[in-house]
Amino acid sequence: MAHALHDEASQALTALKISLDLIREDVPVELSSLHQRIGDAIALTVQTMDQLRLLARSLRPPSLDAAGLDAALAALCRRFSQHTRLAIDYAGQEVPKMLDTVGICFYRFSQEALTNAGRHSGAKRVWVKLRHDAEAITLSVEDDGRGFDTEAVLSAQLRGTGSGCWGCRSA
Repeated sequence: MAHALHDEASQALTALKISLDLIREDVPVELSSLHQRIGDAIALTVQTMDQLRLLARSLRPPSLDAAGLDAALAALCRRFSQHTRLAIDYAGQEVPKMLDTVGICFYRFSQEALTNAGRHSGAKRVWVKLRHDAEAITLSVEDDGRGFDTEAVLSAQLRGTGSGCWGCRSA
C-alpha cells in the first residue's frame, strides 16, 4: 500500500499540479479571483502530496528496509521525541531477519504505543526496548503516565468508539 500511495497517487497529484499550473498560466491576469482560486488549488495539491509522502513513510518506513528494525525504531523514537518533546529512552539490538510483515507489525505497534503515550497518558518519559533471545523477539513500551482501565478501553473500542489499543493488545 505504501508503494501504491507513493508511486501511483503521488504521480497523479503531480500531474494535477502541473495541469493546474498550466491552466493558471493561461488565465488572463485581469481574472484575479480565478487566478487566486487556482493558486489555492495548487497549494492544496502540494499540501496533499506532502501528507501522502508522510503517510507512505509511516506505513512502510524506508529505514526498515535499508537498516533493519532496530535502526528504524531508534529513528522513530528520535523523531517522535523531537516532535512531542517527550523524553524517550530507546534500548534496542539487532534482531534476526524476519518476514517483512512481522517487522512492520513491530514498527506499527511502536507508533501506536508512542502516539497513545503522547496523546493520552500525560507521560513525561517513555522507555522502548527491543530484545531477542533464542526463543523470541520482544518489544516493550512503557511510560510514566497515568495509565488506564484496559477492559473499559477495549470494551469502548468494541462499541466502535476507538481502535488504537485493540490493535496493540497481546493474544
